[in-house]
Amino acid sequence: MNHLAQYVDAIQQMSIKQSSKIIKRESKQVVEQESDTEVLFSTELYYFVDGAVIEKNIEQDQINIQIEACLESWIQYKVIQQPDADKISPLKIEFNSHCRESHWVKYFK
Repeated sequence: MNHLAQYVDAIQQMSIKQSSKIIKRESKQVVEQESDTEVLFSTELYYFVDGAVIEKNIEQDQINIQIEACLESWIQYKVIQQPDADKISPLKIEFNSHCRESHWVKYFK
């Protein structure tokens, strides 16, 4: 059984360098005005060499802050398609910040 954290780690590494585990990435972003704040909605699909497809959704306020902070955001990873060989577990995970997401990946890595 494969842990979802392995796939999330590959997705995070892709932003640093090209990952050999990911063969395709599709993304869509929308910015909406809610009250006095702009909110970014992002959906990305990642297609892996082993046949897995993982969806990543992010909802985050667009706030200009000068310091590094662990801003509140809604992040969700969901298994859309299982790989041919092993199953992925858990099938879905949600975080309320990028800090929690990073900690979870490091814990299960």
